Amino acid sequence: MDISNLRNEIDKIDDELVKLFGQRMDVAARIADFKKENKIGNNKKQHKKRNEMKKITLLMNKRGGHENVQRET
Repeated sequence: MDISNLRNEIDKIDDELVKLFGQRMDVAARIADFKKENKIGNNKKQHKKRNEMKKITLLMNKRGGHENVQRET
């Protein structure tokens, strides 16, 4: 396997991540619409931010963190 094959693998993964993130954004928009329609307020931006950080931390922990990722130089 050469480096171009590995880079192609990364590109495929990136494409899938973009697709999944788009799906996530669509669901988040539907949640916002539901809250608006049902007059469910969530004015606690700090709470929302903490929840997002918890999710990111959980995802990083599932993967084993980012310690193993090396940056290209």
